[in-house]
Amino acid sequence: MTTREFVKTVNSLRKENKGQWYAWKGSVNGKRIALQGIGTWVRNLETTQEVDGKVYPVSTGSPMEMKVRDFNEWLEDVATR
Repeated sequence: MTTREFVKTVNSLRKENKGQWYAWKGSVNGKRIALQGIGTWVRNLETTQEVDGKVYPVSTGSPMEMKVRDFNEWLEDVATR
């Protein structure tokens, strides 16, 4: 899945589950990502990040109550790190 497809998929889940929790797990640009969120807040996102040739697990979350534009930029950043 590309970054653009990832952002579109997560936004579709967000809209389909308005006011409810949603979850997604898959591969974006060859990197595994799993997330849990409600609205534009991602409570937990798990992925990996490569630093100096070593791959490390990363667990993070997004800021709360972001504007949709900022949410999309955050998702793009996560997918391309």
